Amino acid sequence: MTLLFTINAPLSRAVEVEPLVAAGADSFYAGIFPSERIGELPMIINRRNHPENNFRSVAEFRAALAISHRLKRDLFVAFNEHFYPPEALSLILELLEELLGEPGLTGVIVTDIGLLIELGRRYPQLVLVASTGCVIQNSGAASLFTELGVKRAVLPRSMTLNEIHLLVQARPDMSFECFVLNDRCPNVDGLCHFVHADFTERRFPTQCRFVRLANTHSLGPDSPRHSPRRASPLSDGDFSRFFGSEPHACGACYLPILIRAGVGNMKIVGRDRSLDEKERAVRFLAEARTFLMDCLAPHGDAGSEQVARSRLDSLDFRAFQKRVKALRRSLYAGACSPDLCYYPEPPWPPSRRASHVSSRSRTK
Repeated sequence: MTLLFTINAPLSRAVEVEPLVAAGADSFYAGIFPSERIGELPMIINRRNHPENNFRSVAEFRAALAISHRLKRDLFVAFNEHFYPPEALSLILELLEELLGEPGLTGVIVTDIGLLIELGRRYPQLVLVASTGCVIQNSGAASLFTELGVKRAVLPRSMTLNEIHLLVQARPDMSFECFVLNDRCPNVDGLCHFVHADFTERRFPTQCRFVRLANTHSLGPDSPRHSPRRASPLSDGDFSRFFGSEPHACGACYLPILIRAGVGNMKIVGRDRSLDEKERAVRFLAEARTFLMDCLAPHGDAGSEQVARSRLDSLDFRAFQKRVKALRRSLYAGACSPDLCYYPEPPWPPSRRASHVSSRSRTK
């Protein structure tokens, strides 16, 4: 089957694997949060720090591994906090040893460079994925992480289509992954100091709280924390209100451009979503992919993925966008808008986009 790209779906329970595969998922990523073993550890062990967004035990994660392995789907575990103290590193290595007791674990998503180096030394069979927190935005950064053993990089949400094209074309030896659905945050993950945790929770002393303070005078006189004289902590709700984190963001219109650039993996955000929401997101991308294949091979005559990719230049890009937007409207409430778009740029067709990229790169 010609895929053009893989759909990497979020997972938080073993029972989700089969319905998400049926919806069209090609691979999964997940976290683990065994509360009874974390205890008073002064650190969260992945970026989705709520237990509900993670597998609650090694046993359940291994059950998901068994199902995904049987269905021939990759599964990555995320230990992607920006850095870890020694006691957290010890726990992560213990958990990995236990997870590797079940076949099926494909790789680990990592940000902490110390952990990355240790995993490469201990587990050369695992695919090491540099998370978006590594902020790989240029070929120099990609070269560094390649030397550390990284095989795939999740690109920052802040990158433009042109920047993605230039980076991916410069590093054909590396696999890349882009966010295309849900939670378009306006911040650059690895450079952001916003804390996604209960501000009053004192068990996380390693987290920087300073820049989460803001003058809440702008929140208005009706705010319970309104004070024109002092800074107060911002809640997640306040952050969304003022900085525009968009839960139903989408970049599916630009799938042909990402594919043509060489991006092979499309990521759906949402370990915290319900199974229904995850299925809807996966189904949306799977149907968009099917439609794209129909455009590239209207009579089913694409003999290979290479043949299909060669036809991207002649794709009726606007017709594809129109169809994908209609599909999105049928699954999600509301129309598309720049606020919802991962890539709010002029909609160049892939062929013109390639010319634009080439001309820009020559001016540098």
